[in-house]
Amino acid sequence: MSEDFTKADALISKLFDSLTAEKAGEASRFIRSWNDLVGDRIASHSRVLDVYQGVLIVEVDHSGWSQLIHLQKSSIMRGLKQKFPNIEIHSISVRVKTAAGGEYRRLEQPVQPAPVSAQGGQNPDDAHIEVNPDLPDDLKAAFERLKNSMKKGRGN
Repeated sequence: MSEDFTKADALISKLFDSLTAEKAGEASRFIRSWNDLVGDRIASHSRVLDVYQGVLIVEVDHSGWSQLIHLQKSSIMRGLKQKFPNIEIHSISVRVKTAAGGEYRRLEQPVQPAPVSAQGGQNPDDAHIEVNPDLPDDLKAAFERLKNSMKKGRGN
């Protein structure tokens, strides 16, 4: 039992040793500034979880607040660049707490992008996706339109 406490103690010591007072102060100031950036209403329903690989990760308590953050993304990004020029943030990711299913944990390995073929930048796995012929005609037509619009969005 005491061995478990020693391990936890060593882990906490290691964490705090790696943080300089300056970095800890900057992180604290960054998180406190969230209210100023988004306003009290949104801030009361959201919190900054992490900044990882240039992505600000925010958690909200309802999807409506996520939409509001996305609508204000450009002004939030401008405010972050003005107040914290040393912190590189190029995107905001918002997760809804009830839908996320558990506490936030940073992945050890970054998520790898989907494979891209040399021909046209299309993912080889979806190059020949066909709509199920057994579906009703109106549904098949809707899927074909969706498939074609997705191809146009990728420049195909």
